[in-house]
Amino acid sequence: MRTKLAVAFIILLALGNLPSGARAEGISVEGAASIVIPRESLEILPHGRTTGSVLENWITPMVFLTRWDQGHGLREIITLGRLNGGIAKTWGSFSFEGNLYLDFTNAVANGDNLLNWFGAGARVLSEYRIASARTVLRLGGSHMPAKITSGLVEFLNRRSPSGSEYLWLDSDGDGLAADPELVLLSTTGGRYHFKAENLKRPFQDAVFLGFEKKIGRNYAFLLQGSHRVFSRYFVVDYGSYGGYYSQDNGNQIYNKPLGEDAYYLANYAGPRGSASEIDIQFRTEWERIFLNLMFSASYFRGFAPIGNGPDYNDYAAISEETASPNSRINAVGRFDSDRAYKANILIGYRIREDLSLGSTLKYRDGEPSSQFRIYQTHQGAYNIPVTVMDAARGEQREGGIRYTFSWNLDLRLCYTPRRWDRKTSLVLDVYNVIGSATELLESNRVEDKRFALEAIPPRMLKLGLECNF
Repeated sequence: MRTKLAVAFIILLALGNLPSGARAEGISVEGAASIVIPRESLEILPHGRTTGSVLENWITPMVFLTRWDQGHGLREIITLGRLNGGIAKTWGSFSFEGNLYLDFTNAVANGDNLLNWFGAGARVLSEYRIASARTVLRLGGSHMPAKITSGLVEFLNRRSPSGSEYLWLDSDGDGLAADPELVLLSTTGGRYHFKAENLKRPFQDAVFLGFEKKIGRNYAFLLQGSHRVFSRYFVVDYGSYGGYYSQDNGNQIYNKPLGEDAYYLANYAGPRGSASEIDIQFRTEWERIFLNLMFSASYFRGFAPIGNGPDYNDYAAISEETASPNSRINAVGRFDSDRAYKANILIGYRIREDLSLGSTLKYRDGEPSSQFRIYQTHQGAYNIPVTVMDAARGEQREGGIRYTFSWNLDLRLCYTPRRWDRKTSLVLDVYNVIGSATELLESNRVEDKRFALEAIPPRMLKLGLECNF
């Protein structure tokens, strides 16, 4: 077993600004919307700001406030255990390896037993060698339980931060959010989170087929395809739907009642998510030079809640957004966070016996983005705007845009002195040498306007000491 101990001193050289956000104590302004008619003049901007031409039928500006209880006693403990047993056998040119896993997970928060799961998983791999092992065919598969994350435990922790969302109508114009001007729209946070009956652990099934061909003494070509299926992944649901539906632009829009909400963690009962990938590699290694060229194409499909961002487009993300039926309209499709094409070039050069230089050049394609429409819903006597996907997730429609592609170049210089018995190295990493700060995710809810939501970090230096035992 090999353990690495790294002590890193990080120096950030920020040459550009990145999108950032912060949450304030007490009352925080979540968003604002000034409604004008006709709808075409409405323009939703990041952070809830809104602009629009005041033409006619002006409605009093609405501001949404959330009062937070920051929570208390947030003591969460996750216990993980896994037993692994396997067999391996070789018959001439054919070999087989199989592993069986018994998995135990327990999660406790503030003395409350939240999860207590046993699970079993399996992995198999078979290889067939042709022509003195210069050509290898691989076939494998797995059935594994999903990992239990701290985000899942935090969601189920009833003492995690909670809040109440209000509609504030500043009728007297004094700019103070007094109680008579606040209307309770909904509630949020751990106090209102529950676990659905018969909640089951998600599983991931995978199968892959690979081909490797050695060419001469220094070259190799690899081709591998894989397909994964995600079953029973988590989704958040309302305990009951007390509102009503209205027809708008061909969609059934849900109108939520005012007041407290209850959010139940459940297993998604709709179509299972899936991912298909193909990887192509060409590598060569000489006395001083190492080169690896990799290209991959992927296709992710499944259900994910509304939102352009790293947290909301992951099929495994746990979000209150999924509780609303409006978030499920056209929600099954290609994930926004899926990049269809990727390419990596790894190059290493050994300058001398104790000093080496490596570089990684990465390319990520921009995939089709989801398109959205703003609808009006009715909560009590108030008209509340909601965002609904206007087409199936990730569908490229006429006039639609694609996310920006990105380039990234990283360098590593590694010095391993002979007098340190090759067990200790000094490492200098330089990230994002190009300094592109290219956007990875964007908001495009307004025609002809694009706002960055996630970007490549700026240039960064990391000096580290690596000790191997």
